[in-house]
Amino acid sequence: MATALDDGISKVVDALKKNGLWKDTLLIFSSDNGAPVNAEHEGSNWPLLGVKQQLYEGGTRAAAFIHGDMLEKTGYTYNGMIHVVDWHPTIANIAGGKVQDEDMDGIDVWNDYVDQLIIAKERNVYNIITDWDVAAIRIGDYKLMTGKNHHNACWTPPPEVEGKWGNASCFVQQEGDVYLFNLKDDPCERINLAEKFPDKVDLLKRRLEEMSKKVIPGFEKVEQSPESDPSNFGGVWSHGWC
Repeated sequence: MATALDDGISKVVDALKKNGLWKDTLLIFSSDNGAPVNAEHEGSNWPLLGVKQQLYEGGTRAAAFIHGDMLEKTGYTYNGMIHVVDWHPTIANIAGGKVQDEDMDGIDVWNDYVDQLIIAKERNVYNIITDWDVAAIRIGDYKLMTGKNHHNACWTPPPEVEGKWGNASCFVQQEGDVYLFNLKDDPCERINLAEKFPDKVDLLKRRLEEMSKKVIPGFEKVEQSPESDPSNFGGVWSHGWC
């Protein structure tokens, strides 16, 4: 998959350069979640906790980079925080447009990238998954996880030689547990501060409840149809296939 992705991006970049559009192109590459971690996929989020489809940092922190001739600064690491929903208003601003929806979740972070400023976002909902009864929110350095189904989580080392795995350190969560982490001091989520800071838990819970009122139900599951196979549309993915 990684090789196919590299080949596909290379074709796009070559076409932009061939047609004289590369100097006006801003390339944004962003992953959408942490890696699945097992012997089959051999992904690794070490030393972060958790995997893909979990709301721990190992399942939600992802790499990204921005490249373009119009960037005034290059070759540095941006240490601020951005959520995937921020791409929409940010790209709209870069392209000269303006997002009119004041209630949208994302915010324009472009100036913060250019100036390498660290923005203190006062809200960051990881996700509110009613079907799984799990939710997580972050305000400042503190992250709250609630719900009955957090999944058992592990800190899993990268695969060793010959595909063998190192010893994973895991913990089993109890139903109804509440977890509070200080991600600045404990980015690997090893220390639950819920009992130590009940006021902080109440604050984040109230904010999470406010955000939960705005949750939009997910789409109904659509059964996969052979008629929507990409081979019928010139290799393009279409509704009903994925």
